[in-house]
Amino acid sequence: MANKKYFMSNVIINTGKICLIILCVVALILDILYVYFRYIDPSKTITINNIGNQVAIDTITDAEGLTDEEKRALENRTLFTVNMYDNTNKNGIFLGEMQMNYFMSYNLSTTDYRSSGVQWAINIELFEKEVDLFKVGYNSNYDNMYSIMEYETTDGVSWNGKIEEMSIATALERDKEYIIKIDNQPYSIILNGTYTKSEPLWGFLWNVENTYNYNFQDLFLLLLQATQTNSKGVGTRYLQIDLSEFFTVKKFNSETGVFEPQQSDIVKNYCVVKINYSKNGAVSSNQSLFNIIANNPSFDVDNNEISTEYWNATITYDLSDSDLSYRYSELYQGYFVSASQDLIVKFANMPSSKIDVVINLDSDFIKNHNYNIIGLDYNAFQNLKLNSLTIKSEELATLTLLDYCLADTNIKTLNYTNTITLIKSNTAINNDCVEVVL
Repeated sequence: MANKKYFMSNVIINTGKICLIILCVVALILDILYVYFRYIDPSKTITINNIGNQVAIDTITDAEGLTDEEKRALENRTLFTVNMYDNTNKNGIFLGEMQMNYFMSYNLSTTDYRSSGVQWAINIELFEKEVDLFKVGYNSNYDNMYSIMEYETTDGVSWNGKIEEMSIATALERDKEYIIKIDNQPYSIILNGTYTKSEPLWGFLWNVENTYNYNFQDLFLLLLQATQTNSKGVGTRYLQIDLSEFFTVKKFNSETGVFEPQQSDIVKNYCVVKINYSKNGAVSSNQSLFNIIANNPSFDVDNNEISTEYWNATITYDLSDSDLSYRYSELYQGYFVSASQDLIVKFANMPSSKIDVVINLDSDFIKNHNYNIIGLDYNAFQNLKLNSLTIKSEELATLTLLDYCLADTNIKTLNYTNTITLIKSNTAINNDCVEVVL
């Protein structure tokens, strides 16, 4: 009897081992098949959407034939624009903004332009943990504020059209369809992606995978993080980001009048984002993408709140290469120079003064940063009251002065070495100015 039980026990154990081996083999085969058909199978189709500028198709898009104004439009109207003053220097308020540029119809014309965006304006000494990412500084010259606003922009005018549950704004919302342009063709984009997160189950020792919906605030936070940590630091840059996990992109069918899903096994969505980053705090509504801060289009600091770090006894301000901002242009393949908006706002509120700017293309600062200077940016020094601008170079150089770069500066003298050739836009300077070749 004992032998029989022993025999039956061995049979059960061996049978269990055989079943386990069979299950392992089946699982291995399934894994191999999954990997093959998911990643190796050449029959899989892939669609890649490169979302570039959102400039209307009734605007010239041939880079070689563009005017300076049209080039500016190409560079400025990306799908997303991010603006961040993180107030590391504690001389203003934290300002974080995201604007989405899209169209109101599939015609993709200039009259179809529309933008929606969100703004955080913060000046709090003690703040919630989730805001630690932005290192919000506190400036005692300002009242405590924590403002989260949504703005619409049409015909160049921004506004907030929401009161509690009532709204006349489009706003940025999950599962809402927005019309965009890809390769001069109408598409739609919908934020409907999800992500998984491993979390404890009711406090027990094991974790479970929970699924959550992405929303525009998630995208906003990630873009602010990317802006603040970009390797080039402060200034204006362009980033290419992967939106595949966030958005579904559909193509417009002109015959049916419907935006249709793309029939591919794998769809990748890439997008160019324009970012502007400063370690200063915001002090004026002019620094906002919307020209509004906390619903106040006249948000500005008082004279007694202005930093006087450039003040000296002779009432003379000398600005050199390290005081200025530099923007790389893909279209021109080089860097344009400008004064930051922070600098312009500061000097606008200072007493009458004389400002002299010297740009030395051979300086250690420019060489150490590998800046290939090709000119003055759009609105580079506009509204900054200049006495003189001097540009030096030991090597031959051709510099382009873009639209309004010296407009409303009342500049008296423009000096440059005889190695430099200047190409000036018709709107670069709007007052009488003496040019001196050194």
